[in-house]
Amino acid sequence: MLPERGRPKMKRRLIIINIAALAAMFVVVNLVTLKEVWVLAAAVAVLASFAVYSVNEKLKKQSG
Repeated sequence: MLPERGRPKMKRRLIIINIAALAAMFVVVNLVTLKEVWVLAAAVAVLASFAVYSVNEKLKKQSG
């Protein structure tokens, strides 16, 4: 069994992996159907910034 401290880190990793998988799925769908590069770039930028923001918030909670 995992210690209680290890679970939030694993959960955070799973969230980031899920966000990355969602971005990859959107990239494939966009390239097949829309072929719009700017939509692709905007979506990836938003998802990446969300992932960075969530990690920063978790680090702030741990330190303070």
